[in-house]
Amino acid sequence: MKTLYTADLHGSLQLYRELEEIVISEKIGLVLIGGDLLPRTGHDNLSLIKQKRFIEEKIYPFLLTMKKCAAEVGIIPGNNDWQESINTMKQLARENLIHLLHLSPLEINTKLIIRGYPYIPPTPFAPKDFEKCDMRKDSIDSTNPSAVISSGNRIVKIEEKSFFAKRGSIEEDLDRMTESDMEERSIYIFHAPPHDSLLDRLHNGSGAGSRAVKEFIKKNRPYITLHGHVHESPEVTGRWWQFFGTTLSINPGQWGEMISAVIFETDSLYETMYHTKYGKLNDPIIKE
Repeated sequence: MKTLYTADLHGSLQLYRELEEIVISEKIGLVLIGGDLLPRTGHDNLSLIKQKRFIEEKIYPFLLTMKKCAAEVGIIPGNNDWQESINTMKQLARENLIHLLHLSPLEINTKLIIRGYPYIPPTPFAPKDFEKCDMRKDSIDSTNPSAVISSGNRIVKIEEKSFFAKRGSIEEDLDRMTESDMEERSIYIFHAPPHDSLLDRLHNGSGAGSRAVKEFIKKNRPYITLHGHVHESPEVTGRWWQFFGTTLSINPGQWGEMISAVIFETDSLYETMYHTKYGKLNDPIIKE
């Protein structure tokens, strides 16, 4: 199936228009979006209202267009999407307009399983709906004195240490997520890229990925993993892909005015994959 993957659109109308145009012109059958779909509009109650309005006024018409194009759409949230905003998309899932991949996997022609996981390690940013400690034994530190989560129709302040202590770790979640007999035909979408890789580099050269995600990839060797969160990494490292053993991992980035996305056929991955900005997957035989 001809598939497009992108992430970190952050409610940009231009990027959504470009995405729609590519789906139509390229006859894409499956659209995957790896988190941070909605606008960044602050950390107060109004920001939640604005995100829900964006879903109603922009996401819903976009999904109707995708339906007319016979394109399936699967998404996971990102750390800038409020949990309560994503909850409103459950109705769109009930209408078969979208697949919420962090809640249930999507099976394609009995040959491919697509699963999603939205959580990232703690950041300096205020929203904490989709943040967890990375590893079981990580110390629990405060990252932002104004940390908040969404609850009902409100944004509420939290005390970070107790909040993170109660919700477990990414490592624990991923241990429960594995189905080893199906990994070789699985696509995983993680908002977090693997830590200390070519896919998680900030402008200052430091890494902002997940150690648990990296360990999961190396241990379970899925067919392909798709990532986001660190927009600038391809610009910093010059690479939007990296092999971990036999697993191909991708972070298309999201930088500048032109949408960053990868397009590929699921049954001939290496031969068909290309990036909308950077071109074809080069040196695909090299496993790192």
